[in-house]
Parts: sequence; C-alpha cells; structure tokens
Amino acid sequence: MNNLPGAFARPLSISALLITGFSLLCGLTVVLAGTAAYALQAVLEGQARLLHVNEWHASVLGARAAEKTYRVDAADSARDQVLSSVQGLMQELTQGLPGGLATDPALLRASQDYLARFQGFSATRQRTQATQASMQSQAEAAKGGFEGVEQDLLEALGEAIDQGRASLDLVTQADNAMALMRKLMAVRSSEWAFARQPDGARYDQWLLLMSDLQSSTQALANGAAETQRQTLEAALQALGGYRQAFEEYRLRAEESRASEQSMDGLAQQMLTDFVALKQQVLAQQQTLDRRAYAWLLGMTLLALVLSAAAAWLIRRRIVTPLRYTAQVAGEVAAGSLSPSLVVTRQDELGQVLLAMQGMTRSLHQIMSRIDQGSRRLTLACGELSTATAAAEQGAREQSREADSTAAAMEQVNASLAQVARHTEHSLQSAQAARSGYEAGERDVAAVALQSRELTGQMDSASQAMQRLDEESGRIAGVLAVIHALAEQTNLAGAECGHRAPGPVEKGRGFSVVADEAAAPGPTAPRKRRPQESDAMTQFPAER
Repeated sequence: MNNLPGAFARPLSISALLITGFSLLCGLTVVLAGTAAYALQAVLEGQARLLHVNEWHASVLGARAAEKTYRVDAADSARDQVLSSVQGLMQELTQGLPGGLATDPALLRASQDYLARFQGFSATRQRTQATQASMQSQAEAAKGGFEGVEQDLLEALGEAIDQGRASLDLVTQADNAMALMRKLMAVRSSEWAFARQPDGARYDQWLLLMSDLQSSTQALANGAAETQRQTLEAALQALGGYRQAFEEYRLRAEESRASEQSMDGLAQQMLTDFVALKQQVLAQQQTLDRRAYAWLLGMTLLALVLSAAAAWLIRRRIVTPLRYTAQVAGEVAAGSLSPSLVVTRQDELGQVLLAMQGMTRSLHQIMSRIDQGSRRLTLACGELSTATAAAEQGAREQSREADSTAAAMEQVNASLAQVARHTEHSLQSAQAARSGYEAGERDVAAVALQSRELTGQMDSASQAMQRLDEESGRIAGVLAVIHALAEQTNLAGAECGHRAPGPVEKGRGFSVVADEAAAPGPTAPRKRRPQESDAMTQFPAER
C-alpha cells in the first residue's frame, strides 16, 4: 500500500469541513442578499427621487397654467390653485428628496420669490380690477352726459327745424355732441387695445384721443346752454376721473407686467433648475445603478470564486481521501495485507483508516497463524503418512509371519493328524488359534484399510492409531498363544520321543509316538492342560 497522501497533513474533520462549507454558503447567500437589497433600495430610492422631481416639475407647470388662466379671467379658483401648488412645492423642497438628499437652496428661494411675486401680482390684479371698474363707471357717467346733451341738442334742432328757425350753430352743436360719442368710443377702444397690449404707442394714442375728447367736450360746454353746460361739465369731471383711473390702471398694468415678467423669469428658472435637478438625479441614479450592478457583479464573482475554492478544498480534503480510502479498501479486498499504511489524520476518514489498519493487522496475524497451522498440519500429515506406511509395513510383516505360522500349523496338523483323537483339547486350541489368526488377519486388513483412510481423514488419525495398536496387541497375543501351543506340541512330541523310543526305533513312526503321547503319564497332563486352558481363556478375552 501507498503512504498517506499529503492532503492528510493537516487534520481537519469532515464535519468541520461541511460546517465551514455550509457557513460559507450561508455567508455568501447573506452577502448576496444584502448586496441585492442594497442595490434594489438604491434603485428604488433613485426612482423615488426621480418621481419627486417629476412631480415638482409637474407642480411648476400646473402653477404656470393656473397663472395663465388667472391672467386671462382672474378666477379665484386659478389663483387658489397657483397658491396651493407653490406652497406644497415649497414644503416638499423644504423636506428634501427621499434618502436624505437635500435640494438646491436656489429652488426654494426661487419658489419663495415666485410665490411673493404672484401674491403681489394678485393684489395688483385686484386693484387693477377695481381701477377698471372705476374707469368703467366714469366712462359710463361721461357717456350718459354725452347722450343727454346729444339728445337735448337733437330735440332742440328738431323743434327749430319744425318752427323754421334752425341755425348753423345749433346744427354744429348737435354734430359736435354726436362727435363726442364717437370720440368716447374711440377712447374706449384705445383703452381696450392698451389693456390687451400695454405699450407706449397705444398709451400715446389713448392720451391723444383722450385730450381731443376733453377739448371737444370743453368747447361744446362753452357754447352750450346752461343746462347742457352743466351736463357737459359733469361729463368733463367724469372724463377727468376716467383719465385718472386710466393712469392708475396704466401704472397697475406696468406693475402687473413687471410681476408677470418676474414670475416668468422665476418660473423659467424653476423649470430650468428642476430640469437640471432631474438630470442630476438621473445621473445619480445611473451612478447608483452602475454601482449596484458593479457590487452585484463583484459579489457574484466573489461568490463564484469562493464557491470554487470551497469546492476545491472540500474535494481535496474529502474526495481525495475518500478515493485513497477506497484504494486501500480495494487493496485489502485484493489480498494485500502489508501493514505499510500511515495515518496522520484525526478526523472521520483517519478513524476509518485506523480501523482498516487494525483490521489489516488482525487479518495479517490471522493469516500468519493459519499459515503456521497449515505448516504444522502438513508436517503432522507427513508424520501420519510415515506412521501409516510403517504400520502397513508392520502389518505386511505380521501377515507374512502369520502365513509362516499357518504353514507351520498345517505341518503340525498334518503331523498330529494321527494323535488328533488323543489331543482333542489341543486341536480345539489349534482351531481357536486358527480362528484367532483369521480374525487377526481380518483385523490387519481392517487396520490397513483404516490406515489408508487416515490419509484423507486427519481428525480420526489418532483414534485409528489407537485401534491399530490394540489390534496389534491382540495379534501379538494370538501369536503368543500360537507359539505357546507350538512349544507345548514340541514338548509333547519330545516327551513322547523320550517315553517311547522303542516304537520309533522299532519302526512304528511318529504316529505311534503320538498315540503314546495321547496317554501321558500322571504328571504330564497336570502341566499341559492348565496352559491350554489359560490360552483358550485368554484368546476369547483378547477377541
């Protein structure tokens, strides 16, 4: 296995990494949300300021429209509209723009001056209206006098014509009286022209016509009768009052014109200032928008960079160790149990690697013990195979000895055939020995078979060896019995030889000796029968 990568040099738990990443994500989210809120607030404040500037501009335009209306018809509603609009504008200018942005003091001063000018213009307009009313009344009084004189002169001329005493003076006076009405109408027309456009030429024209009217009236009054002269003098006084009222009207008109020009200038200045303020607010709004966009872009880029850095760090601190852990697990699964794993981390992955290291060491120890046990088992199997081979060899030798013994027994049986009747107990013992031999031979075969089975059956090897030892002991007992019987037979034969040499020498042979041996002396049976009885008793017990 490879050593632990360098990424594991500084211990930092996975939970700490996850908490750090989550905190960073939350922080970036909060920062982005705050930046977006700030940008949105800045945009909304800019829009609100722009809306206020537009409303102020609309208020000025509305005040101007109401002012124009008031100039034309002098309606109180138009005057009230101008006053309310300008006063509301002044109040809003005093409060300033939204966001704590102060307005230009020149706008407030211009609004105050415009309001003062309009109030003065309104007062002048009211006085002008009073002057016009006075002019109207004086002109009507003069007109009434002229009409009365004209009517009187025309009636007098009619009567004179009817009576046939009409004169040129009377006709001239009647014509002059009618001319006064025409001149009065010309003066009024010049007055109205001056009212529409009060300039010096119209005033001079009005003054010329007025002087002519007064001169004509005075001339007619000088040549008229007493009653008509009094009426014409009253008309002259009315014309004097009319002229004085007109002069006052002219002064009021000049004041109004000056006020209008001043209001026009102030209004134009206000409109220009509001347009400049609007442009300023628009520029500020664009600056705020660019700044907000820059903040948003910067924070977005910062968030992307920090996110990429966090992803790289988490990948380096988590994914790479996980891959290394998977590699280690794969190597362990593939059978590589080399304990070369070095763990320097203290986090969860370090704990996993420590557990894998302990597992690897445990598996290595287990495999070492298994290997040692296998080696010992191989040695034991070799020893068991050697012992089994030796047992088989011993069994073969015992089988050969048993075969030799069987051959000897056959010879003994052949030799003792003649004495079988006398050695019944010996024959039974021999038969029992033969049965024991056969049983021993079967046991030897079983032992050989069991020895071959022991090669594949490791667990029952010890028991089989014990049984083999027991069977070998039994075979040894049988062989001992056989040897004992053989010795007894040899002794009996020898005794018979000693006791009956005569028949042998005389040619009777071994059968005669056997017959004689069948009838032993008084002492021989006491020596042989206990041995045979012991052998016969021992053999079944061995079986």
